[in-house]
Amino acid sequence: MTINSGRKALLKLYPSLNSAIQQVRQDVFGHVPQLGVRTARKFNKKQLTGVYLNQYYQEPIAKFARKVGPL
Repeated sequence: MTINSGRKALLKLYPSLNSAIQQVRQDVFGHVPQLGVRTARKFNKKQLTGVYLNQYYQEPIAKFARKVGPL
């Protein structure tokens, strides 16, 4: 008997066990249920770009910003 077939047999015997397993999986691994609703998860997972911008613009841009605007 494999693990999957054992789990399937348990789920047939105890259908409420599936919802409990799903809830524990969400709590432990931080899974978000897919409800067909758009979320900002994709953008929150994206790596921040501030470090790369600081490496590109090594000089402070304050003196250049003063030339463009009054503040």
